[in-house]
Amino acid sequence: MEIMRSKQRPSSFAIAVLCVGAVISSGATVIGIAWAGPVFLFILIYWLAIRRGALSDLVRNNYLTLAIAALCIAAFMAHAIRMLALGKLPALLGGDSTLTLLFSFYTNLGLLGVGPGMLDMRANSVSALVPFAPIIAFSAVMFGLVAIGGLLEIRTTLGVRTLGLLIACTLLPVLFIFALGVMAHWRALPRHFIPLVSLFCLLYAYGLAWWWRRRSLGMAVSLITIVIMGYSSLSVRYAPRHAKDDYKQAAELAATELARDGRIWWIADARGALYYDVPVSDEHESSAEMPGVQINLSEKTSSFLSTEVPPTLVLLSRPDAYDPQNVVKDYLVANKYHLFASFPAFAAWRR
Repeated sequence: MEIMRSKQRPSSFAIAVLCVGAVISSGATVIGIAWAGPVFLFILIYWLAIRRGALSDLVRNNYLTLAIAALCIAAFMAHAIRMLALGKLPALLGGDSTLTLLFSFYTNLGLLGVGPGMLDMRANSVSALVPFAPIIAFSAVMFGLVAIGGLLEIRTTLGVRTLGLLIACTLLPVLFIFALGVMAHWRALPRHFIPLVSLFCLLYAYGLAWWWRRRSLGMAVSLITIVIMGYSSLSVRYAPRHAKDDYKQAAELAATELARDGRIWWIADARGALYYDVPVSDEHESSAEMPGVQINLSEKTSSFLSTEVPPTLVLLSRPDAYDPQNVVKDYLVANKYHLFASFPAFAAWRR
């Protein structure tokens, strides 16, 4: 914002930081390319159409930095296209892209802490929001007022055309990711839109400053919004309803069962087991060859599971992610397993 407000050319250091960030973002994930591209598009249009500067002025002292960044991003794009062409896609969850897009904005706008936990929403969908509807609605109104103040402040500072260009370049990756989710039948998650958080923080900062100058009413809006933001942040960190997947307790149950020479099916992220030193078998090894803890069984068929040695303990986490076809759940029901313990994101089953 300071660079755009200044009449001077951006410094070489600022351009270098921008390029390094764009390259890291593009290399970290395919989605990062969708966010890095509009950044350069914004700079190009802003410099040529709004600042009306010559392109040579922008690249004269930064041509090497810009060239290296462009080559790196192009290489990442080529690699991503090749992987897509070969069908080597990352493991993605299926689901309603429209609903998850709305949830992504709900999360990244800062409303997550005032509502139900993510595990509750995963299990009960929109109905989980009903008990929290009043505080969510009130918080949304306050955040909306602050956002409007932020837009007015940015418009005054940078002008209408720059504000419009910022909004357009922000919408480009959002629409791209949403369209990709619809066409590829995968679920766009809040983390795919995480760059929006920095933009929303900037918007809220300008909005709070704008309202604070409006005397009593404006100061009240700013203070109430700050309190809600603080409450939301602390709730996400400390409220029991926002507890994360409890892999520690799952690992303790697994360790206890192993001490009894039990056989365990770990239907969850294998990295969670490895982190807590739970020994797991390779997905290609049979239970006869490697007794103990087995993983990736939800990827097998029902007929395959029926040939396995029955487990004494099944730890099932987030069925939509780790048992989307209900293969394991059907096996548990058919073989009369019963749920004996549940904790955040996990259900423990025995016979």
